[in-house]
Amino acid sequence: MIKLEKYNPEKVYMFPNGDVATPEKVQEHFPAAAYFVHVVETDQSGEVLGSMENLSMLRGLYEIDPVLDEEEAIRAIEDIRNAPPPEMGPDASERIAAALEFQNAIVMQEHGLSIEPELIVRNVERGLWSADQAVMAAGEDAVAMGIVDSAEYGRINNALDGEMAAVGGKMLG
Repeated sequence: MIKLEKYNPEKVYMFPNGDVATPEKVQEHFPAAAYFVHVVETDQSGEVLGSMENLSMLRGLYEIDPVLDEEEAIRAIEDIRNAPPPEMGPDASERIAAALEFQNAIVMQEHGLSIEPELIVRNVERGLWSADQAVMAAGEDAVAMGIVDSAEYGRINNALDGEMAAVGGKMLG
């Protein structure tokens, strides 16, 4: 967990390399800290000077409300830095697997078989399949799965029928 605190020019810290960070050494390494408000990233005990950053720059970087006082802004930045990372989207192997599952679903449907509804729902929820693909793979069952409503199913199905007729006409013509 990241802990932030307002830099105290009278406090003695420890640099990550084990060297003692006296106020004089900190001033030597971070001269701007004598003129501008800085924030120290430290350990839970507040002993290690892990990094030193300008509070104004951090406010801008994290879009911190300017109405907040320094301590409130530091807490808001700390909360942002300690928030869990956002969930990553599907990786390449998951996208490839979803494409293969879609191909299998189409072939299975052509042979009167169906693919597991959970797989279809998962691929739609993860953004790996569109509603159109779900309708192609599941047919009218896409409505029962809650992926599309009846009106959207009708629109998609009509559009797919139109595309298939156009493709069939080109092949025959």
